[in-house]
Amino acid sequence: GASVCTAMLRLTNLHNVRLFSGMNLNMVLELLTRFSDELTVEDIDQLVEESRRGIQSVTLQIKEEEEDFSL
Repeated sequence: GASVCTAMLRLTNLHNVRLFSGMNLNMVLELLTRFSDELTVEDIDQLVEESRRGIQSVTLQIKEEEEDFSL
């Protein structure tokens, strides 16, 4: 069976189709809100770079405190 990406590659023969893989929510929102006309190669490169910068690993550090049970 063909993967989704392989199947979608067939659409890139059309002049107005660009294929993105590994999209994140930031990239989708940028595409929907910022670009209404055709994307240039520069637009695509900028969009991909901005989306990469938006990916972060966040770790919550819990500081344990000693309890004072003295009277």
